[in-house]
Amino acid sequence: MGLNVKLNDICKINKKQLRHIRQQIGVIFQGYHLVKRLTALENVLIGRLGQINTFRSIVYGFTDEEAAEAMTALEQVKIGNLANAKTGNLSGGEMQRVAIARAIFQKPTLLIADEPISNLDPSNAKTIMKLIRPLSQNIPVVGVFHQPEMTAKYCTRVIAIKDGKVFYDGDPKLSNKQLADIYGEELSLIEQQEQGFFN
Repeated sequence: MGLNVKLNDICKINKKQLRHIRQQIGVIFQGYHLVKRLTALENVLIGRLGQINTFRSIVYGFTDEEAAEAMTALEQVKIGNLANAKTGNLSGGEMQRVAIARAIFQKPTLLIADEPISNLDPSNAKTIMKLIRPLSQNIPVVGVFHQPEMTAKYCTRVIAIKDGKVFYDGDPKLSNKQLADIYGEELSLIEQQEQGFFN
C-alpha cells in the first residue's frame, strides 16, 4: 500500500496507522543521526528496523539478501569501500552519504531531506545535492534548504514559508525582489554564505 497523503491526517490517526506511515518515509537528517560505533553498512541496515518485528531484529538480525541490498545502497552513493569503516571515523560528507544510503535502503515512498547540506563544506554540499536529486525520479523528495542558489540549481519547485504561511510556491529560480521579500534582513548573510558554495 502506498503513502496516501490525501486520506491520512497524521494528527488524527491512531498509533498503528502512524507507524505504518512512518515506515514509508525516509529521512535524511541535518545531523546525520547515525550510530557512530557501528560500521557504515550496519547503519544502513538499521534503517529498516521499523519494517521488521522486534523478535527477528534481536534474534536473527538481517538476511544476507538485505546485507547485499544495503551494500548496493552504499555503492550507489559511491562509498562501498567504506562499508566496514566505523561511522564515527568518517568525514561529514561521508556520514551524510551513509545517511542517504540508509534512506535508499528503506525503499520509502516519500523522502524528506532536513537541511542535509547545512553542516557540509561547499564541495561536499554539491556532491550531496547531486546524489539526492536523481532520487526524485522514482519517489517524491521534499527538502528544507536555506540556500536559494542551491535550490535554484537542483530543485524543481520551491515553497517559501514566512510567518507560518505559504509566501511563495513555484519556480525555484527566484528573483532578487522575491528573495528580499522572503528573507528580509537575513538576505545579505545568506548571500555571503552562498558565495562560498559557488566561488
